Amino acid sequence: MLLRYATAVMREGSFGRAARFCGVTQPALSNGIAVLERTLGGRLFDRGARGVTPTPLGERLLPLIENTLRDLDSVLAEARLAADQEPRPLHVGVSTLINRDLIEELFAAVGAVAPGRTVSLRAAPMADLRDALAQSTLDVLLTPVGEAARGFQRMLVDREPVVHVTPGLAEDGPGESDPIDLREVAALPLILPTDACGLAPFVRKVFADGGLDLRTYPGEAYDCRVLQDWVALGLGSALLPRSKVTEGAAARPVRLAGVPVVMAYETCWLANSPLRAEIAAVSRQLSGRLRPGHAGRSVLVTRWAARGRP
Repeated sequence: MLLRYATAVMREGSFGRAARFCGVTQPALSNGIAVLERTLGGRLFDRGARGVTPTPLGERLLPLIENTLRDLDSVLAEARLAADQEPRPLHVGVSTLINRDLIEELFAAVGAVAPGRTVSLRAAPMADLRDALAQSTLDVLLTPVGEAARGFQRMLVDREPVVHVTPGLAEDGPGESDPIDLREVAALPLILPTDACGLAPFVRKVFADGGLDLRTYPGEAYDCRVLQDWVALGLGSALLPRSKVTEGAAARPVRLAGVPVVMAYETCWLANSPLRAEIAAVSRQLSGRLRPGHAGRSVLVTRWAARGRP
């Protein structure tokens, strides 16, 4: 446990945040670090005005501690798997943005790669899902593409067009099949959810990549599932992946400099997961949804659009 305290402090950059991550009080964590430092013969961290930083000894030992814990977790996980007579479920964390078709294909891919293994889904805020993956209570995430995290493997598995949802389209105005440029969207207030589902960070990044200011409705929805209701109330407009728009809603595909804006989805798992080979095989099957040449890339698709790539 003392080694885990040290890696938590290294990752969080703060004794307080590390204590919350480990589920202990800050004094308990600080005392544990002190015991570990006495055992190792020197201080691992310096505390300063800018937070906690590793000492020279810490810079040498902390990566070794992290690798040791990963190996230990792999041993324990393998032992648990070996004790199971039946394949345990594959625990999958999903964002509420993930469309039903992709989840159905996930079930089919798991059945093809590992016959007899079931899938247990968990939908939760993105931060909770990432913490659960880091603590190995989830095996893999199926989420919008996000920033890379150390120790994680990732694979791009799907993408879909982003559309602009408005309260209604004028009879003599543009139709649903007519694209709207992101610059026109920027002139209208957008309703954003919290960061829970991953849509809000995506929208902010799209506007930042396009060099555009983002005007937002002053309120905030919990997640993407209520956005259309709020649009219907006239509170503003919204950007959504096409699969999340209900039939009959007025929505226009979004372009940036003539290039479609799309949302990408990825699988993400621990590099030392005992199921890593199986998860990679499942991910490769899912990535078959992508056009040739795009499968497996783990970059934000909004960057492709901003650079004029197809």
